[in-house]
Amino acid sequence: MPLADPIRLFPGTGGFPLDPQELFGRSGPLVIEVGFGNATFLAGLATEHTDWNLIGADIAAASLTRGVTALRRLGLSNARVLCADARMLVSEMLGERSIHRIYVNFPDPWPKERHLDRRLLQAPFFRLLSTRLVDGGELWLTTDHAEYYEFSLQQARETGLFDIRTGPPPEAMLQTKYARRWQAEGITINHAVFALRARDDQAHPCRLEMVDMAHARLDGDLAAVKEFEKQVHDIADGHIVLVDCKRSLDGERLTVEVIVEESDLRQEVLVEVRRTPSGIYVELQSFGRPASTRGVRRAVDLVADWLVSCGLRKTESVF
Repeated sequence: MPLADPIRLFPGTGGFPLDPQELFGRSGPLVIEVGFGNATFLAGLATEHTDWNLIGADIAAASLTRGVTALRRLGLSNARVLCADARMLVSEMLGERSIHRIYVNFPDPWPKERHLDRRLLQAPFFRLLSTRLVDGGELWLTTDHAEYYEFSLQQARETGLFDIRTGPPPEAMLQTKYARRWQAEGITINHAVFALRARDDQAHPCRLEMVDMAHARLDGDLAAVKEFEKQVHDIADGHIVLVDCKRSLDGERLTVEVIVEESDLRQEVLVEVRRTPSGIYVELQSFGRPASTRGVRRAVDLVADWLVSCGLRKTESVF
């Protein structure tokens, strides 16, 4: 059912890939803002372009809270905020030929040599983006960091898939918090539009999918589980780390902290182990609204396997 109010989205909302028409309850150009900060620019777009369907992607909790607050205060129903990074959004949550425009305003330049691979605007991302943009689709970059600006231009040119227009940024780009700050300090603000010219020959399918979540039931003495050691397990396109285990005050429950990395999605999830009248139950907690991917399902299985190695006995598994 379409959601009437601006809402904070999570990876997996609407599946992989999501259906923008179902999410917004209507068709319309899909526009993305990467790292929306205080949501001033995002809210301005939603106000000015009422026919656009907008998603702002950010990983900062404070930004997500500010974004939801701003959109609800203004009564804007054509925008959503998503707790995810842009690479994951484009690669796994959006299908081919779905994006009208992407705004990248004042991205983190990751200036240190050892951090260059964290930059979003690199040739592999431009190749991926070429399959996600509609005909005539564009990416708009605005940045105060001259080296990252030139780096992004070079990376896009390397692909041969985009026509690039450079020039002064539109006035709307100069009204954000960072833009006003840099202008006050006399720093040059650079702007470029990357317009789709051609699509990459290689397919870039969404690799994630939602699956039914697993659980397991075991017999044994939960109190006999005394020790835990960190475990790392490789899976396709990533790995799973069982990080830590905590016991409840009454001793009837364990909570295992798990990191699941698969494709471009990183999730920190909690797997609960609790005593019930019918045995010891192992399942994923809903805290944080994790996406029920194959990797997360495998994490539940690995926690059950660890308990078996501690002397418990598996009586039922649904995987």
